[in-house]
Amino acid sequence: MLKFYIKKVKKKWGTDEAAFIEVLATRNFGQIALIASEYEKLSENTLLAAIESEIGGDFGKGLLTIVKHAREPAAFWAEQLRVTMKGMGTDDDKLLRIMVCRSDIDLKTVSNVFGDRYGDGKTLLDWIKSDTSGRFEDILVSICLGSEQK
Repeated sequence: MLKFYIKKVKKKWGTDEAAFIEVLATRNFGQIALIASEYEKLSENTLLAAIESEIGGDFGKGLLTIVKHAREPAAFWAEQLRVTMKGMGTDDDKLLRIMVCRSDIDLKTVSNVFGDRYGDGKTLLDWIKSDTSGRFEDILVSICLGSEQK
């Protein structure tokens, strides 16, 4: 069954967008991660690279999001946190939404991945403290520290 899905996605000519939809929108994240892993073994490319080269626009971004989250959820969320705080200004709504949503699931893991891959030598806590202030900063620091502060 797995090879069937990989063959649907990996055609010789053109892009079968319906195959991407069928495979990535109807399978759970565990199955998608396995499909992506097997795709790499059977192809000279990663599934992410195939999507990037074959499909553009919001549809391509959507497919990339599904595969990234399926492959490494903590890395996906760490990258999203970085996006909220990089450059001028902070996307406060998105930052708070991610912090709250991940707080009871895997925020500690996300924080570790953030520091290792996206923090430029700083921790998630350091980024929060430098990008926010006041009561908003206090809330985010409390969420970030979680049970460690007790």
